[in-house]
Amino acid sequence: MIRVLLESSRLTRAEVGAALRADAALTLLADGNAGGDLSSRVDELAPDVIVLEVEGDETMSELVRDADLRAWPPLMLLAARADAGWTNAALRAGVRAVLPRSGQDLAAAVAAVAAGYIVVHPDSVERLMPANDAGAHADKGHVLTAREIEVLRMMAQGLANKVIASRLGISEHTVKFHVGSIFAKLHAGSRTEAVALGARQGLVML
Repeated sequence: MIRVLLESSRLTRAEVGAALRADAALTLLADGNAGGDLSSRVDELAPDVIVLEVEGDETMSELVRDADLRAWPPLMLLAARADAGWTNAALRAGVRAVLPRSGQDLAAAVAAVAAGYIVVHPDSVERLMPANDAGAHADKGHVLTAREIEVLRMMAQGLANKVIASRLGISEHTVKFHVGSIFAKLHAGSRTEAVALGARQGLVML
């Protein structure tokens, strides 16, 4: 069970909190307003992962400058926008994930972060790559997106593509696309092999 401390504004708390509570592998410890003495709540509740909404570049800069993030449990940031500059600064400071405020794919991202992975939104990947290295990184393509991790976890439960599509609210064609991408990135030849490789990397629990 992954213990999660959620610090978010009232505007996003309901959606994000619901997304976290819907996953049986997660326990939501608190869902208070971002800000205040977060360090005290971290010490008191001892979460496995912190999910923190940040408001603007100034808040982000203060957090990176003032907090000893590497001494904290893994920290995920939710932001309305995440430009490459401060996303890079956040990752260098010890933040484990930078994602949009939407609750979509959040539970899968929490599981990945708890397993020791760094997670960024797919739209951010190209902006974070140096221009002269973009092609090389794209060719490697081994990092699973939060959605692919979610699909992989459902594959580990033995669910068929049609069932996965229904649970995620996407088309079966889209699920097949994600499965194919998972196979390619993990260099797997079958669903069983993909799940085994994912388990070995800490992406799924068997």
